[in-house]
Amino acid sequence: MTAANGFLPQFSGSWRYLPDQEVFFDVSKNMRSYYVQGLTFASPFGVSTWDAFRYDQKHLKPEKDWVYEVGWRLMKPRYTALVTLYHVDFSDRQQKITTGVGGVREVSTVANVGAVTTNGVEGSLTVRPVKGLSIYNSISWNRSTFNNNFSSGDVFFDVKGKKVPNYPSLMYKASLTYEYKSAYARIDTLYTSSRPLSYTNDVHVPSSFITNLSAGYTFKINHGIQTINVSFNVYNLTNQEWIANTGDIGSPRSGDYQTFMPGAPRSYYGTVRADF
Repeated sequence: MTAANGFLPQFSGSWRYLPDQEVFFDVSKNMRSYYVQGLTFASPFGVSTWDAFRYDQKHLKPEKDWVYEVGWRLMKPRYTALVTLYHVDFSDRQQKITTGVGGVREVSTVANVGAVTTNGVEGSLTVRPVKGLSIYNSISWNRSTFNNNFSSGDVFFDVKGKKVPNYPSLMYKASLTYEYKSAYARIDTLYTSSRPLSYTNDVHVPSSFITNLSAGYTFKINHGIQTINVSFNVYNLTNQEWIANTGDIGSPRSGDYQTFMPGAPRSYYGTVRADF
């Protein structure tokens, strides 16, 4: 299977109209070669039958896209901010699909689903009110939808206008970090909105809010070992029940094939690192 393209143009520019502010844009055409690893990604080399692979050899084409982006950036000693808007037109989009009875006669394949349109906006703000303290916030929203219906084998997918499965529409991340000499402490949280599990969007994975806590100290040593860093981390501090990965064996047309993995409960980690 060959993925080749001799012309992938990119046009970009920026204008710093004030010493600490600028606007920028970028337009680019991209092509992605076929994924080699096939456990999670839409890879023709990871399908479950030889017939499915032979079918993919004849019908798949490398995925391509045009990306349009425009944004604004602010850079101050006490804070920085960024806002970006983007639009993506995909063609020959590759998606992993599962058909059959969940856990018994599942068959995974990769399908060329045609055109997909993505629109999105991202924003971030970092505030540094005092020395050593940093407060970071970022939020992103996107909507990816199929532009047409498609068929995979004998199965018809009526998905025009539906959201692409496994992608959340809204994500929010916040982080509070404090550093003092050789010590640091950080707490961060990530919100992931509900996301469709199936192609027809009739089953959704619930949203999640995961918070992590970490702290550490670096000891300076001059005899052979330069520094020793000791850190302690608590993952999923509030012990939320949540879904981590979806679509590992492909997403179903409709319903729930148990194609997801539960997230880890509250976990504790300690690390000791020495630099020589």
